[in-house]
Amino acid sequence: MRNSWHSSWQSRMAESNQGAQMRAAFSFIGTTVLGSVGWAIGAYIGIGTAIVLSCIGSGFGMYWGRRLFDQWLG
Repeated sequence: MRNSWHSSWQSRMAESNQGAQMRAAFSFIGTTVLGSVGWAIGAYIGIGTAIVLSCIGSGFGMYWGRRLFDQWLG
């Protein structure tokens, strides 16, 4: 009896861990893409603007990456 509970617990943990890793991957991709877009736009004005817009773009990328994962796969 204990072994079946333990194995089902392990399989549920493995599935949730895979979901967490995929959610983190979506977050990373969104951060990279929108941070790069922010940098490219801000670079036309100056280095300080590029840094600020890259940070803002990275924040939006993290949010939207996780949101897309939650809507599509979550």
